This record gives sequence, structure tokens and C-alpha cells, in this order.
Amino acid sequence: MGNPGTTRGQPFLGADGKRPPSVAAIRVTDATVKAGDTLQFQGPSTNFDQKIESLEIDKVKVPDVKPGQDVGVQVRDRVRPGDLVYKIVA
Repeated sequence: MGNPGTTRGQPFLGADGKRPPSVAAIRVTDATVKAGDTLQFQGPSTNFDQKIESLEIDKVKVPDVKPGQDVGVQVRDRVRPGDLVYKIVA
């Protein structure tokens, strides 16, 4: 899957993988992500923003993730395979 660019001027982070509904697996592609950042989740039936409380790699909490890393984040709404994730920047 190619990089779809940006939405609302926000960097594209990656697409969700298959995880339990309360966890989104993200392949970070274009920007560093830290706990406290706000991410936007978009798809055919998904559209919400959420402040990220923690990031995990292999079930270990990490302070940030860089492009090329896969990360799990807790989400309040369902995120589906193929949904896109963007970092909201002010």
C-alpha cells in the first residue's frame, strides 16, 4: 500500500493491522509519535481523533516511536484493518 499523503495537512502514520477492537496496531511511516500526541483514525466507517496515553512495542511501554516501527495503542472506538492513521499537528 502506498503512502496516501496527508489529510488536513497532517502527516500520514500508517494503517491499522489486525488486533483486538480496543488496540490499534500502527506501522509508523512519516512522523515520530509520542505519548500525549493526538492521532486521527479514518476509514469507511471509522472517523475519530484520540489523545494517545501510551505506546507499546511487543507489550513493552515506550516513550516514542519513529518511522519504520510498529506500535500498539489503546483506542476508545473500533479501528478496522485498512483504516488510516494520521498525527494531528497544531
